[in-house]
Amino acid sequence: IDSILELSRVVNVETNARVELVQRSQQHTGIGLTLLLAVIGILFTATGLLVHLRVIVPLGLLTQATRQLALGRLDQQVDCAGRNEMADMARAFAEVCAYLNTIADVAVGLSEGNLDQQVQLKSEHDRLGQACARMLEGLRSTVAHVRGAARSMSDAANTTSAAVTQTSA
Repeated sequence: IDSILELSRVVNVETNARVELVQRSQQHTGIGLTLLLAVIGILFTATGLLVHLRVIVPLGLLTQATRQLALGRLDQQVDCAGRNEMADMARAFAEVCAYLNTIADVAVGLSEGNLDQQVQLKSEHDRLGQACARMLEGLRSTVAHVRGAARSMSDAANTTSAAVTQTSA
């Protein structure tokens, strides 16, 4: 019986040691999982912040500027430095604004009677530029016709005046 009791005590001690070892292992696993979850949380937060700063904010600025452009404010600028898609989009937007400002300058010149300006087409698909160029040509042609008609009327008036002067003399 003593040997059974001793064997039972040894088994209990070993079992308790193993239970303690498993409990410590579980504690370490819990700490490891907690740390892993904390690192994952930090990575998600950093990724979210990066997306916010590099995509959401510039896209919001570009959206506001586009809405202002649609209202006729051609002086819009979006500062977006870098070599990514958002910076490319901001540069393309700046090109559109510059083009619209050029066409607006032509229209202002037309409103002030300047028919000597030229329209530089951006491409063969530049409908707005083509329309402005046709408008300029049409106005030049109309002015040339009016000048010709005015000369003809002036010549006719001079001939009539000369005939009246000869008849009355």
